[in-house]
Amino acid sequence: MLQSRRWPLIGELLGFLKIPKEAGGGGGPDGVKFFPVLRPAISLASNLLEESAMSSYFEWLDSYSVGVRTFDESHKNLVEIVNKFVTATLEHKPLEDLTDLLTILIRYTRHHFRDEEDLMKETGYDLFEEHRKQHDVLFDQVLNFTGDFFHGRIERSKFAEFVIYWLVTHILEEDMKYKEHFERLGIQ
Repeated sequence: MLQSRRWPLIGELLGFLKIPKEAGGGGGPDGVKFFPVLRPAISLASNLLEESAMSSYFEWLDSYSVGVRTFDESHKNLVEIVNKFVTATLEHKPLEDLTDLLTILIRYTRHHFRDEEDLMKETGYDLFEEHRKQHDVLFDQVLNFTGDFFHGRIERSKFAEFVIYWLVTHILEEDMKYKEHFERLGIQ
């Protein structure tokens, strides 16, 4: 579970975002999966992020490792970029600054997704297509939320919550699924 200075147990915080297997969820050991459409869930979490001078909203722990050194380094870099973006968002930095950081985040994420997909495909990962589709869904969600944010349809704190949620759940829910595959092949 993600440990954070702001949120000791992010799973408890985001528990309302889970849906039962019978309703289309599933896949996890507890029979639930995070709901893929975040728009309604984000509206339920109105006061999760307070404006703050904190420079880091969550930190990388070794337990988040997916076992592939280059992917872990990319994830650490994504955490750093997200922390900078969230800080700038909640400190009400100018939209130009946010645009620059968001552009960096989107470009870096695209590059990281491509690297993951290339290795999955090259090594015959069984869930490659599913994972690739998750990347597409996540990217669409990021673009939709970005549009909503820059058109004033979503508050800064809500957008910051979404960006953190997006990164955390993808690493801990989706990327952890390939860990065993790469370990079995001796890929570090």
